[in-house]
Amino acid sequence: MERNAFTQGIRPGGLTDSYEITVLVCYILDQTEQPLTVGQLEEAILKDGLANYFEFAQAFGRLQQEGHILKETGKDSIERFSLSPKGAEAARVFYDSLPNTVRQMSVESARLALLRQRREKEILTEIEKTADGYKLTIRMTDIGSDLLSVSMFLPTKEECEAVQKRFRSDPAYIYQSILALCLGENGPDERPVPHREKLYD
Repeated sequence: MERNAFTQGIRPGGLTDSYEITVLVCYILDQTEQPLTVGQLEEAILKDGLANYFEFAQAFGRLQQEGHILKETGKDSIERFSLSPKGAEAARVFYDSLPNTVRQMSVESARLALLRQRREKEILTEIEKTADGYKLTIRMTDIGSDLLSVSMFLPTKEECEAVQKRFRSDPAYIYQSILALCLGENGPDERPVPHREKLYD
């Protein structure tokens, strides 16, 4: 097997050995302990320049062909990949061939991708055109009743999108702040409420 990877776009200390990239894919899946999409694996490995995209694509294809990773399609019709027993063994036997920094960064990026996916499912937003502007509705869902459901009027669609983006960036803090204000208490960590110009950056 050819072990020299292209180095374009790889950060210092990243992987330039194609074998190591295959081990890293297995390691990420082993550490997250849940199936990931190709996009989430790409983000975990490529976002910080830990490997080259071309080499990642080759390693991913090789892992499928050799039965180290398995594809499954969920109820949402999205394809996700998990480790086979052979892949899990490879991850646990050969993980120490990877630099510790690479292991930590890749797993953290994968977990952030999963957190973002979970937030997207929990936060539902709708922008509706009205006669004199726009109405933004935000729902924060839970297993039972919604944790929060609020609608607000804003003059422009751009402002709706800015508020939507801000809410998605830290929904737990905003929810706790709203609850604290309604109860007449300080915010969750006494951070000031963002100014209008900050909210719409």
